[in-house]
Amino acid sequence: MKMTVLSCARKTLTLALPVVVVFALVLGITGRALYDYGERLLGEPQARQIEVEAALMASRLEEAASDMRFLAHSHAMAAWLNNPTPAQLELLGNDFLHMVRDKELLLQVRLLGINGDELIRAEVDPAERAFLRPVQGLQNKAGRPYFGLALELPRGALLVSRFDLNVENGLVERPLRPTVRLSMPLFNDESTRRGVLVFNLRGATILDWLNELPNQEGWQFWVTNGQGYWLKGPSPDQEWGFMLPERASANMGNAYPDAWESIGGNESGRIATKDGLFLFTSIAPSRAILATRSLRRDSAVLTGMESGDTRWVLVAHLPPGELARHSASLGSPLFVSFGIGSIIIVLFSLLLVRVHERLVSARNHEESQSRELLESVMKMGELVKANRRVISQLHEANAKLESVLNAATQVAIIATDPHGTITMFNPGAENLLGYAAKDLIGLHTPEAFHLPEEVKERGRELTEALGRGVAGFEVFVESARQGGFESREWTFVRKDGSTLDMELAVTPIRNGLTTTGYLGIAVDVTQRNRALRELEYNRARLDGIVNAAVDGIFTMDIRGVITTVNKAGAALFGYAPEELVGSKVNVLMDEPHRTEHDRYLEKYLATGESRIINMSGREVPGRRRNNSVFPLELAVSEVQTESQHFFTGIMRDVTERKKAEQALIQANKALTEKQRALDEDMAAAAQIQLSLLPQKAPTARGFAMDWLFLPSDHVGGDVFNILPLPGGRIGLYLIDVSGHGPAAAMVTVSVSQIMQPGSEFVQDEHGPLEPDEVLRRVDRAIPLDRFDHFCTMFYMIFDPAARTIVSSGAGHPPPILARHGHPAVQLSAGGTVIGLGEPVPFVSQRIEVRKDDVLLLYTDGCTEHANSTGQHFGETRLENVLMASIHLEPDAILEELRRELNRFGEGTHPEDDISLICIKFNDD
Repeated sequence: MKMTVLSCARKTLTLALPVVVVFALVLGITGRALYDYGERLLGEPQARQIEVEAALMASRLEEAASDMRFLAHSHAMAAWLNNPTPAQLELLGNDFLHMVRDKELLLQVRLLGINGDELIRAEVDPAERAFLRPVQGLQNKAGRPYFGLALELPRGALLVSRFDLNVENGLVERPLRPTVRLSMPLFNDESTRRGVLVFNLRGATILDWLNELPNQEGWQFWVTNGQGYWLKGPSPDQEWGFMLPERASANMGNAYPDAWESIGGNESGRIATKDGLFLFTSIAPSRAILATRSLRRDSAVLTGMESGDTRWVLVAHLPPGELARHSASLGSPLFVSFGIGSIIIVLFSLLLVRVHERLVSARNHEESQSRELLESVMKMGELVKANRRVISQLHEANAKLESVLNAATQVAIIATDPHGTITMFNPGAENLLGYAAKDLIGLHTPEAFHLPEEVKERGRELTEALGRGVAGFEVFVESARQGGFESREWTFVRKDGSTLDMELAVTPIRNGLTTTGYLGIAVDVTQRNRALRELEYNRARLDGIVNAAVDGIFTMDIRGVITTVNKAGAALFGYAPEELVGSKVNVLMDEPHRTEHDRYLEKYLATGESRIINMSGREVPGRRRNNSVFPLELAVSEVQTESQHFFTGIMRDVTERKKAEQALIQANKALTEKQRALDEDMAAAAQIQLSLLPQKAPTARGFAMDWLFLPSDHVGGDVFNILPLPGGRIGLYLIDVSGHGPAAAMVTVSVSQIMQPGSEFVQDEHGPLEPDEVLRRVDRAIPLDRFDHFCTMFYMIFDPAARTIVSSGAGHPPPILARHGHPAVQLSAGGTVIGLGEPVPFVSQRIEVRKDDVLLLYTDGCTEHANSTGQHFGETRLENVLMASIHLEPDAILEELRRELNRFGEGTHPEDDISLICIKFNDD
């Protein structure tokens, strides 16, 4: 028996051993190939993920850069750059506030002056409320790199700061606020630098993608700067080491030196070290902006540069323990397969030996069966190999599909079974709707996140169209079931109750002729719909304004074809608007302009030589539908955008005005004779006017003052006075009555009578009245229908103790406040002229004054003083003379102004009274 067992074992080993060796060799080769493939496949989804997120980060930077260019070239910004008044600054502040409120990525939008002072600062507080920082809270940022470097850039250039933490008043803001800053220099139309526009971007929003990534079997995702410091790291206390001294040693160079040596010198790649597997890709912030801008038409004139970070690095890290576990998972199935295969081979060999021992007499039959068994084993091996190839291909396909679904974080992909129960809910759907996939899969239908009334309404539509009841889940898939595909907009309800406008495409999933489920792909179109609604609203509002205008408004293209016309414009020529649209504009012209217009337009487009375009309005003849010719006053402007080039014309029928001018000429002849009789009365009224003016310049604590009055040949309406007020304050008013003559002089007398110290027009039992209330009371006391004259007025109160001026104007030229080293400021707050009943409410403004500041009050007789060519002295020349003599005392400044007015007017007497009041503030 023993010999039989040994003999059987020997024969079994002799037969099985070669097969086991061959099987082990084949399995080893196959296993090595699978292992190498698995190593190469490891990390591919994560590498694609960080590449997609790098593109999204670059896209967010480009979006912010586009918003900055839009704001820098807006109408309000252009108006401020060319005329930097407080009123323009206030309008610009409203634009800043709207932008920081509407743009989720923006933390602050600031306008810095040429000396680094914050002029406007719109920001979002920790409660996500947008507000404008008060003037007293504004800071000087001259020492910040994002200001100094941006100020040296050429027009159109952008500066991208390093990615760091927000600093307020020299300290890192707590809680930490990661920030990226974009800055751009600002120029006026004369290419003079006016300041810097700065955007503070929410760094947390740029980095939020790391928080939205699903759990990926041990993978960690980081972001570092070019020096290896974590912007988003393994833990919060390892981040921002370059900004926080206590974390200065926390960086990749210290934690993972071998990996950082490769990452720091390459743009992207993968490296395995003793610390695990590292996948990385880089973003150069300014190059990312320029790359996305390169497809835009104006990219040729844009530049960018960086003031801090050379790049940001996105890193996916698999720790060594997870890497070893993955490697082990690739090898363990091979060992199991080898063991099972070896046992099967041994058992087969044992069976063959036993059969051979028992069937010695049937050797030929046994040999035949052995060959068949051997062929079966070989076929089995081939089937095993084929099965493994199929399994490998299925794993690869599933991995690619899963990576695509997981990467689509802004697209909702939802699948259901034939009855509507959700079977798939990708990360994009989780991100958009706020639901976790585990809360919906197998439990709910898509009705769970749709508006019930919208579902019912769609059900009624389908019921009416199909003649049978359609409700519930069927409303989403019925059209796709019949037509194979349906795309329509739905309102999705997020988990927090907010809603999104979604474009949903539905298609059935079929296995042959059997529908096994439905697939829906939804994209958020909320922003698109909001933009369309705003565009429609703005278009309707513009149409309403244009059609309500009493003047004619036309637009034409560069061929001279009318593209739009309002009702008033068409009626001027006897047409309806639709009759003129599409016609050549020269049908409205008289000869020779009708024939020559096309040549005029071609010459302008070729050379820029203009006869009327972009010039002040001029008088031209127009031809009506009935061929009658009438005079028109016409102004034409040119508009060019990236995609459009057209002209806008505003015209007015001046027939009646021409008739009035002729009548006026005749009337003037008759009035000349009457004028002689009025001269004596005018001389008496002039003496009354001069008696109302102060006899000498006052002296008071905190300022020095002098005044200059140059009367015209006619009795005018200029009068001013200084009023002592309670509390040591000083009141000052300046009035200019419309017209000339005794009536105008009587208005000045009336105002002077009521503007007396202690009167109810300047103070009450509580003390001095605010300037806007003073103007309001004077406006009620001097109505237009009483004197048939209106007047402009400026009133101010100076408080020497507080060194403040509170002022308000009623249609009066705004006084000029000059300060060493700063642009002049106009005190422009107020309302309409005195006598109209306050159609626009009066408002006051408050401003602080410093030592050596100079305030100049004047009447329009100064700026409208004309020379022999008809040119006016103007505000610009007045301001230049004031700034050039700011170092002098008030009497010397007024003497400089008198000499310049006399030189400009070539010694001619002024046509209107000229009143000038100069105040210089001091510490006395």
